[in-house]
Amino acid sequence: MNSAAPAELMQRLAAIPASAQLRLVPVRHHSPLCAWQLRALIRSERPQRVLIEGPAEANALLPYLAASSARPPLALYTCSRAATDGSGERARRAFYPLAEFSPEWVALREAVRIQAEVIFIDRPAAALMEHAEPGVHEASLLDDHGLGEGEPAERVLAASGCRDFDHWWDCHFEAGCQQLTPQNYFERLQRWCLLLRERPDSAQCSARERAMAAHVAAACASGLRTLVVTGGIHTEAIAVLLAQSTPPLIEPADGRAECYLLPYALDRIDAAHDYAAGLPDTGYYQLYWQALERADARPERAAAEAAAQRALHGLKAEGETTGLPDAIEAVLMSERLAALRGVPLGRAEVLDALGACLLRDGLDSTGEQLRQQRLRRLLSANVTGSLPSRYPRAPLVEDFRRRAGALGLPLLPGGERERALDLYRSPKHRQISQLLHQLRALGVPYAELHAGPDFAAGTDLERVREIWQLSWRPEVDARLTECQHFGAQLPEAALAALLQRAARHPAEAPRCLVEALRMGLHASVQPLLQRTADWSQRCAHLPELSLGLALLSGAWRAAEVLQAAALSTLPELLAQVFSRACRQIHWLGQMDRPAAAEVMLALGTLNTLCSERWAARETFLDALHSLQDATLPAMLRGRAVGILSARGRLTLDATRQRLAAALDSGLIDAESLCDYLLGFLPLARQVLTSSPALLEAFNAALLEWDEACFLRVLPGLRLAFTALKPREASAVLAAVLALECASARAPERVTLDAAVLTEFAALLQRHDAAVRLWGLHD
Repeated sequence: MNSAAPAELMQRLAAIPASAQLRLVPVRHHSPLCAWQLRALIRSERPQRVLIEGPAEANALLPYLAASSARPPLALYTCSRAATDGSGERARRAFYPLAEFSPEWVALREAVRIQAEVIFIDRPAAALMEHAEPGVHEASLLDDHGLGEGEPAERVLAASGCRDFDHWWDCHFEAGCQQLTPQNYFERLQRWCLLLRERPDSAQCSARERAMAAHVAAACASGLRTLVVTGGIHTEAIAVLLAQSTPPLIEPADGRAECYLLPYALDRIDAAHDYAAGLPDTGYYQLYWQALERADARPERAAAEAAAQRALHGLKAEGETTGLPDAIEAVLMSERLAALRGVPLGRAEVLDALGACLLRDGLDSTGEQLRQQRLRRLLSANVTGSLPSRYPRAPLVEDFRRRAGALGLPLLPGGERERALDLYRSPKHRQISQLLHQLRALGVPYAELHAGPDFAAGTDLERVREIWQLSWRPEVDARLTECQHFGAQLPEAALAALLQRAARHPAEAPRCLVEALRMGLHASVQPLLQRTADWSQRCAHLPELSLGLALLSGAWRAAEVLQAAALSTLPELLAQVFSRACRQIHWLGQMDRPAAAEVMLALGTLNTLCSERWAARETFLDALHSLQDATLPAMLRGRAVGILSARGRLTLDATRQRLAAALDSGLIDAESLCDYLLGFLPLARQVLTSSPALLEAFNAALLEWDEACFLRVLPGLRLAFTALKPREASAVLAAVLALECASARAPERVTLDAAVLTEFAALLQRHDAAVRLWGLHD
């Protein structure tokens, strides 16, 4: 691709409105010097209307953004829901962050100061998020990747010697550019964007530019002096659309998306968090912006000194012995590095000098990467914005903050905190656990469970403590705001979310009921009890019924933690589900092997639970009698015989006959025998190990097989016998050896010739030498 000639670039530049009546201002999102120059431009030209790239729905939030008590970083949070085919709703979410050094924030606040009208002019949020990935919490409506991509960027980087585009940007648009007039600065930036504009644009980008051009055309028609702030990559396209005879029409907000104002964390705007419009090391740029705000004569030097001081304090807090002389040397080295490289003092020079003077990690590639990560952490500002005092925070957010504060849980960013909760001995810990599980039900990314009993999954139930990782971040308030349609209080909202889930997926009803108990919602679970009862009456899938039954039974047994004893109707529900499962046993028929394995496990679950007081044990065992000789997969017949034998419902002779029949079938179908034993042994292993007659019959059947048949069946036999515990396997081996020894003949004398003995002796010598070589001898 050939870049445009200088004459053509100048012609294109001249076509972009740049007068006091209408000025299109290109910016890089979150660039401190862009923001500083933009403020100077607004103060100089005093426009009557300021148009800013941003979702149309955000115009309703302008009074709050303009409030003096609003403190950045803040974010416009948009969410929309779209129906999906049979799966409910699909949520799309996006953030539009605003830092104190974001050009959009500075333009808005400066416009308010001079009493100019402010309008967000991008497409409605629902349209902007049409191509966003569903369910992503950290999606952004801003993207500056285009500023550093394409052939022009590759060529200037190759010629400049800069390490990456952000380094090149610092050298040409941040450090040392304060002496430029705002007009000259933005003309320089626009020239760069014109080179990049030669790349083809997406349909989404073109639609956004048409929407923004429509607002600009309407402002021009009003005759008011107008200043337009957009990402630099869009400016020329908007100018071209304005020059058309028929301007585009404004695309109104259609109500499909909601927009809220949230506190945001400065670190989230960092490019290191894969934020598409972020600059790297926002902690440094905050210090640079503060130096610009103070009107320091040498803001780059002031930022370097502040960065060195911040890093020094961080290292001292970590117990390092680094001192003030090292920090001073780092500042001096950063200036010498800039002079050596022939560039203005900027972020790259400051970080390189800080790493060399304050950190003493390894210098290999891995050590350098770790050092950069540590520097970024040391320079991190750890700043979170605050909403204006009169902004109506969502009631669900307020309820979470009230409850979390009362329980001593973190409500500010500051890294992850581990919290261990003793569920059985501490009532307060149970309250915290219930709150955290309520947040999980709503999909709030506040707490992650690392260990502990999971009653809703039926796993790790022997544990008595939960281990959580807690971390507040802006997405917590965002998700709570999004969930406010479920209710104004956390227990109410969590229960509503569970009811919605159970309505959409009836098989989830037992799990949802257990989760509600885990959240301490005992007084409100009657609707979930009814949904679970309805599910059990309609469900005809035995594995699904047994799984739900196991979850409900586990909740009933964990009465101390889940307080399930307070639900007087739960035993009746358990009996109902158990009886329904027993009735389904009679309807079992032929099925594939994976389905048979599920049913086999389900029968084992029912066998475990049939001794409970609420279970109809006789009904279950009677149903199993019909499976012994039915035309069913072998593992189900084996499971039925195993349960009945272990429960004493089959005589030893009857068990021996059925086991012998299965062994005979193994001569024809080895897989069928192995499946039969897989079903039989796990539940009847004590019958086998304690019955010499049964073992003798089993052993006799095996001895009748020839070698080929035995080898064909051997892998399956090994798998089946893994059901035996080591002591049980040893007992079986001892019993079989006793049977063999009792009937064994005297051993025959074997004579070996001299050649074989000589070869064997040589082999032993080579073995001994190899053992000594590898140091494995005694």
